[in-house]
Order: sequence, then C-alpha cells, then structure tokens
Amino acid sequence: MSSTSTDGKLTANFEGVNNLHENFLQGMNLAGENADYLGYRPQDKDGKFGPYKWFTFKQVKEKATTVGSGLAKLGAAPQSCIGIFSPNCIEWSLVEHASYIYNQITVPMYDTLGMDAIKHMTMETEMTLLVIAPEKLSMFSQIWPQLPLVRTVVILGDVSEEARAGVPEGARLVSFDEVIALGNEGGLAPLPETVAGPQDICTICYTSGTTGTPKGVVLTHMCFLSSAHGVKQRIRQGFVPTLDNSDVHLSILPLAHCLERSVHAILTSNGTRIGFNQ
Repeated sequence: MSSTSTDGKLTANFEGVNNLHENFLQGMNLAGENADYLGYRPQDKDGKFGPYKWFTFKQVKEKATTVGSGLAKLGAAPQSCIGIFSPNCIEWSLVEHASYIYNQITVPMYDTLGMDAIKHMTMETEMTLLVIAPEKLSMFSQIWPQLPLVRTVVILGDVSEEARAGVPEGARLVSFDEVIALGNEGGLAPLPETVAGPQDICTICYTSGTTGTPKGVVLTHMCFLSSAHGVKQRIRQGFVPTLDNSDVHLSILPLAHCLERSVHAILTSNGTRIGFNQ
C-alpha cells in the first residue's frame, strides 16, 4: 500500500494538521520553539543593510497572534478579506500567519497589473482592510476615494501628516506599530469560535490577467497542506532531500503568487528557516 493512502484512500494532510496555523505548529514542534524561523536584514540610518536578524518560531507565533488581534479589533472578521499590497517582507508573513490564526482570507496584490486591476480585486472581494507598503500608498491613494468599502489601510511604516491628510472621509490610516499596540490593548481579541478547517478559504490569488480582467483563484487551507504533505512523503521515501532548521530559504519569488506561498508552507512544516531579501 502507498504511504500516501489510508485504507486505499489518498491522504492530503497529516493527522492533527487541518489548517496552516497547525502546519506552522508542526514545524515549530520539529525545530523547537526557540529555533530561528523568519529573518531579515535591518537597515541603518545611512541606508546600509546589516546582517540577518532572526525571529524564532515562538516569537513569530506571539507576534502574529498580536497582529491578528489588532486586525480583528479593526474589524477583520473571520473569513473576511484582508488585502496585502507589498513586496516580500517579514511583515507580509506576520499578517499571513495572523490570518491563519484568526481564520481570515488574504488577498495578495501586485501593481504590475495596473491600478484598474487593484481596484477590481478590492471591489470583487469586498475588502474592507488593506495592508500596504509605504512605497505603494501614493498610487493606492489615487483610487482609494473610489473604494468606499475600504475603511482601514494599515501601512508597514510610519504615518506622515501628509499621508493622513489624503485619507478619504470616514476611512482611517494606521501604522503597523499601532496595530500591534491595539492588539495588546486590554488583552488579545478572542480567537474565532470556529478555527479554520481544511476546506476554509485561506487566500484568493489573482491571475496575471493576460486574457482580460484578473480572475481570483480561491484556495483553501487544504490546497497548501496537500503540497506540504506530498513533499514530506517524498522526503520519507528518499526522493527529496531532507529539510530541517539547518536549511535556509531565500524568499525572492513574490508572495503574491501561490508558488512562493506553497514553498513557505512546505518549508514551515519542516521547521526550515526563511530569510527575506532586500
């Protein structure tokens, strides 16, 4: 009998791993909670990048829970859509892991499609909250007044007075640090009554739109769990080299595409380190 089947039926995830947060916990158990997990190169005041700074699995879990709490307090309900308009960075992954804990849906966005496509993604998913890189804010501000459902934008940096002045009436612009502070204020927001299941939507990835308007591909937790499960089985069978915390992946491919998201899920389940490029 195949090692990927049980009683003649194919298995797509490991027992006890029914969502991507549990996939993370599996990797943390393998590597140890104090093992390094996510890394980046801090930039000094002169613009020079230093050596990698690493966050452990435990630190990422705590930080992601706090971020998720803050987003929930800002109105991000379970199975609601959170946009992420940013290049790869550690904050991208923190928001992603927060969404797994609080059972929200991420909608990655990339500006190479044009702002009309960004507007389409935002409206089609009925997005009310968007996380954005500082360098993307000015272009998004041009269409923000046309998106009445987007009431909250979280910027991955400081909020200037000029930026605040451009916020549409009734909307708000908050910094990532403010989200973290809100998450801790008065205790963490309650976790959702129902944790994410394997068939719950975890992300909506949009196509490149080469044949017309970009189309949202709805992906469940199981879509990524099956990739992680398949690779683990191949490792056990000797077809794929072993992965563990001694390995480091340099995250270059955009997280707005499902390939890099799948790679992260696979590496995370094996307790592997992930470093972000600059």
